[in-house]
Amino acid sequence: MKSAILAVGTELTSGQILNRNASSISEKLKSAGLLTALHLTVPDDRKLIFDALNFCSEHADLIFVTGGLGPTSDDFTRELISKWSGLELEFDSNSWRQVEERLTTRGYSAGEIQRQQCYFPKGSEILVNSQGTANAFYLEYKNQHIFVLPGPPREIQAIWQEHIEARLKLLAKDIDQHKTHSWDTMGFGESQIAERIEKIVAGTGFEIGYRVHIPYVEVKFSYFESERPRALKYLDEIELALNDCTVSRDGKDILNSLITKLCHFDRVEIYDSTTGGILTKRITAELKNFKSLVLSTDLAPEKISVNCIQLSIVLKSENQVRVTVRTSTIEKAENFSSNYNAIMSERRLQVFTERALIFWNESI
Repeated sequence: MKSAILAVGTELTSGQILNRNASSISEKLKSAGLLTALHLTVPDDRKLIFDALNFCSEHADLIFVTGGLGPTSDDFTRELISKWSGLELEFDSNSWRQVEERLTTRGYSAGEIQRQQCYFPKGSEILVNSQGTANAFYLEYKNQHIFVLPGPPREIQAIWQEHIEARLKLLAKDIDQHKTHSWDTMGFGESQIAERIEKIVAGTGFEIGYRVHIPYVEVKFSYFESERPRALKYLDEIELALNDCTVSRDGKDILNSLITKLCHFDRVEIYDSTTGGILTKRITAELKNFKSLVLSTDLAPEKISVNCIQLSIVLKSENQVRVTVRTSTIEKAENFSSNYNAIMSERRLQVFTERALIFWNESI
């Protein structure tokens, strides 16, 4: 079962905003074992939207359309869905009452322009939007499942949790689910990693992919559940081939594990005189809820309080750092090197950052 995600909005094609909805929806579909066949983004252009619907219909069993359900003249997604499916639009009085209630409780009056949001293709199922005025809707057309959603990510998230997630589980229950295993490796370039893997999977018919997100090279191996018995042999061979450079598996971030461990301390002190802000940028968002936190570019002081943890990274030479973790009862340290030269100094600092996170996570 394949899915297509069609995003509607000139603000997307013009580059004004990023299409984060497509990424978010694809992640959710992946978790359900569903394969996303394509992403399409089109402006507020009637012909392009209509053509895009036809293209998606040719390549997918499920189609998710986002955007164009609002009250203004450039919101005509529902009109085109009606034309495309041959289902006449009908006014829904319950949706109108929802619009009125939502606006009046916020001090606004519901005008005639808002009524546009209350028309839906005949026979479609209205998916109530608890976070906005534009309800979503679902219909089946030519044995395909069509979900038409508003544009704001917060509203899509609410509709997904309240209406779509459970439905997808039922749809995916009996299908041949698509599975992916991944390895984040560090220390070798993409071509070096590929040389190890290609000779394992050549001629197998299984899907292999690579993604560089510095300083990591991710390897992805995908198969359908029905192929699992045959895939296991190659999974084991890939695991062995990447054993010396694998940092994490299946998308798990070392930082998430480290943050969980740091939550057990009353005070967290991080001293980074080396990475030029790369470490701080990497961890700040995850640490924002810590009550007692020190982020400093100074060297770590000798004194340390009870139930406090000090994490530090200090440059020893151009290509080597010393990473330390200290509490009132333990102290662990290790030196790490990088093989990147001065021309690739930023990449070298990124390696030092990740090595520090890995060491701290393993040491606590």
